[in-house]
Amino acid sequence: GPLARASDLWAAHFRAAVAGRDVVVRAPLASMRALQYALLLMRHESWEALREWCKHQEMAAFSSYVAAREWLVGGLLDAARLGFEQAEGAAELLVQCLRSGGQEVADG
Repeated sequence: GPLARASDLWAAHFRAAVAGRDVVVRAPLASMRALQYALLLMRHESWEALREWCKHQEMAAFSSYVAAREWLVGGLLDAARLGFEQAEGAAELLVQCLRSGGQEVADG
């Protein structure tokens, strides 16, 4: 299902070609709590996996941002606008993560 696909997307980041062969390193389970994982899910519009990810985070503003993006894609424009307004607090965190090249900046 969608959750298995989400973990496959993340696992692909731990694969590299070495001497013409694929080398696969097991993705650390804790890495799935990282903001970069959520951003990857968002790029692939894995909304169900993102909802599950948000349940285990303490970043309410980011959860609002995720919901707003999903509502926007679904055409729920008024709900999306409200969600984006609630998510203003996540903007700085997201920009920091994107500027850091995906390094974890969201431990709190």
